[in-house]
Amino acid sequence: MNSLIIAVFILSWFTFAFSKKLSYWYVFVLELILWISTSYLAIHVLISGNDYISELISNFYFNPLTIKIDRLTAFFILLINFTSLSSYIYAKQYLQPYLKEKSRFNFSLHYFNFFLLNFAMLFVVMVSDAIGFLLAWELMSLSSFFLVIFESDKPNIIKTGIKYLVQMHIGYLFLVAGFVAVYFKTGIFGFEGIKHLIESTSLNYGLSSNFWLFILFFIGFGIKAGFFPLHSWLPHAHPAAPSHVSGLMSGIMIKMGIYGIIRILFNLPELDLSIGLFIFLISIFTGVFGVMSAIVQHDLKKLLAFHSIENIGIIGIGIGLGVLGEVYHQPAIAVLGWAGALLHIVNHSLFKSLLFYAAGSVYLKTHTRNLNKLGGLIKKMPFTAFAFLIGAIAISGIPPFNGFISEFIIYNGFFEGIKQSGLVFPMLMMFGVLALALIGGLAMFCFTKAFGVVFLGTARSNEASHAKEVGWSIKFAEILPIFWIVVIGLLPVYFFNFVNVILQNRFPLFPFKQIAITNSLKWVGVLGIILIVVIALFYAIRKLILKSKKVVYGPTWGCGYTAANASANQYNASSFAANFKRISNPVFVDLSSEIEYGDEEIFPEKKNFKTHVEDKLEFKLIVPIANTILKYVKKIAVLQTGKIQDYILYPLIFIIVMIVLTILNII
Repeated sequence: MNSLIIAVFILSWFTFAFSKKLSYWYVFVLELILWISTSYLAIHVLISGNDYISELISNFYFNPLTIKIDRLTAFFILLINFTSLSSYIYAKQYLQPYLKEKSRFNFSLHYFNFFLLNFAMLFVVMVSDAIGFLLAWELMSLSSFFLVIFESDKPNIIKTGIKYLVQMHIGYLFLVAGFVAVYFKTGIFGFEGIKHLIESTSLNYGLSSNFWLFILFFIGFGIKAGFFPLHSWLPHAHPAAPSHVSGLMSGIMIKMGIYGIIRILFNLPELDLSIGLFIFLISIFTGVFGVMSAIVQHDLKKLLAFHSIENIGIIGIGIGLGVLGEVYHQPAIAVLGWAGALLHIVNHSLFKSLLFYAAGSVYLKTHTRNLNKLGGLIKKMPFTAFAFLIGAIAISGIPPFNGFISEFIIYNGFFEGIKQSGLVFPMLMMFGVLALALIGGLAMFCFTKAFGVVFLGTARSNEASHAKEVGWSIKFAEILPIFWIVVIGLLPVYFFNFVNVILQNRFPLFPFKQIAITNSLKWVGVLGIILIVVIALFYAIRKLILKSKKVVYGPTWGCGYTAANASANQYNASSFAANFKRISNPVFVDLSSEIEYGDEEIFPEKKNFKTHVEDKLEFKLIVPIANTILKYVKKIAVLQTGKIQDYILYPLIFIIVMIVLTILNII
C-alpha cells in the first residue's frame, strides 16, 4: 500500500504533459487510486479497532516517516476523500467557461494542486511525527494557495491569496513553536511527545504550563480553522477561490485545524478547567460573530464563508462541552459533547460544500454573486434552488436534516449538565444553551434572507432573468452530499453510534449502548420520515389537482405601483437586514454611503447609494498593522533599482561587512 501511495504521488507530476481535458481525467484516475486505497485502510481500522502503522520512509530526517491510522484518523480520511470526490466532479463543468481563457499550464497546475491538497490533507491526519506533519501542513497551505488564485489575472485575487498565505505561515510558526516546546520537555518531536508531558505547578494567574502550550497549538490550528479572532483570511479566500475549491476548503480543509486541536486534547495527559473554559467561550464568540457577520453580507459566497466561521464555533462548543464534562468528571456529558462535535464536523462538510456548489452554479449562470442583482431563480434553476434549500435547512439546524442531529446531541449534553449539582457547571451549561439557540435563530434569519433574495421574487438583473440550469455533472456533485444530509437526518442512531466508535478509546469504561439519547434519536428519525412522507403526499395531491388546470405565471404584485423596476418593488439583501445592521454596531464598521438632498431639489437627480460593512476587528486592528508594514516595505523597495550593477554591489557590501566584523572579533 505504501508503494502505491508513493507511486501515485510521483505520477501526479506528469499532469503537465497532458492537454486541458486529458489532465482532468489523468488526475481523476490518480485521485481514484488515492481515495480507494486510503479509504480501504480507514474502513479496516474502524471495523477492526486495530491501528494501522506502517513505515513509509526508513530514513527521513534522522527518523523513519511512519504512517499511523487510528480511529480518529480514519474518520477524517473518509471525510477528506468524500469531499474531494464531490468537489472534483463539480470542477469539470464549472471550469469549462475558462477553457478559452486559461492556458494548458493553468489547468494542469490547477488539477495538480487539487491532487496535492488532497494528498497533503491525508498526510496531515496520518503522520504524527512533527517533521512529516509540518511538511504536509506546509504542502496543504501552498497547494490551496495556488487553487485560490486560479483567476490570478484579477489583482484582488492575488492580494487575497497572498493574505491567505501569510496568515497560514503565521499559524505555521506557532505550530513549530508548540512542537519545539514539547521536544524540550519530553525529548520527542511530535504528537506522541504530548502524552509524556508532566503537569507542572500553576504559573501566572493560576494557569498551568499545559494551558500555555495548548494556546500555542490553538493559535496555529485556530488560524486554519477560522476561530475568532483568527478568522480574517477566511471571508476573503473563500469568495476568491473557484466554487469547487471553496466547497473543498470550507467543507474539509479548515477541519484540519479542528483535527489538530482534537489531537492535542486527546494526547494531553490531563485536561484542566482553564482549557475547557477557553475553548467553550472562544467558540461561543466565534459562532455568534460568524452568523452576525453573515447576515449583513451582500456577496453570496462571502455570506457562506462567514457561516463557516459560525459552524466552526458550533463544533468548538461541542469540544468545549466534552472537555468540561471530563474536567467535572461527567463522562455522559463529555461523550455527548465530543459526539456532537464530531458529527457536526461530518454534517458541516456536507451541507457547506453543497451550499458552495449551489452558489457556484448561480455564479456560473448569472456571473454575479451580488444578492441584490439576483432573484427569481427558482423558476430558471429549480434543481439548484432545491439543492440550496436542502443545505439552508440543514445548516440552520432544522429537522429532518443532518444539521439538527448534531446540535440536538450537543443540546442534550447541556441539558444533562443543567441537572448537575453545584452552581458553576450548570450556569455554564445554561449559557451554552442560550448561545446555541441564538446562533441557530440568527442562522435561520440569514438563510431566509439568502434563499428568498436569490431564488424567490422577480429577477433584479438581466443576467438573472436569462439564467439556465446547470448540467448533470454539477447536479451529481450536489446529489452526493444531499444523499448523506437526508440519510443522517433520518437514521441518526447509526451515525451517533459511528462517532461513538471513535470515542471508545477515549472512554473505555463508558457504557455507550446504555446512553439515554439513543431512544430519543430513534424517535427523531421516525418523526423525520413521517414529516417527509406528509410533505411528499401534499405535493403529490397539489400536482394532481393542478394537472387539469392551466397554471399562469405573472409578475410579483407591486402593491398597486408597478412603474418602478423589479429591484425597487421587492426586498433586497440590504433592506432585509437593515434593522439587524442597526443593532450590530459593536461588531461592524458601517461604510455605507449617504444620500443628501438640497433644499431646492424639488425633482432630485439620479443618485447612487451603496451599503457596505467591514469587520471591525479587521478594519481597526489588522488593516492598520498591515498598512504600516506595507509602508516600510515600500521604503525598502527603493533598493530594487532594476540595475544589475546594484544587485552585484549588494552582496559585495555584505561580504565586506562580514569580513570587517570578523576581523574586529564581533562575530
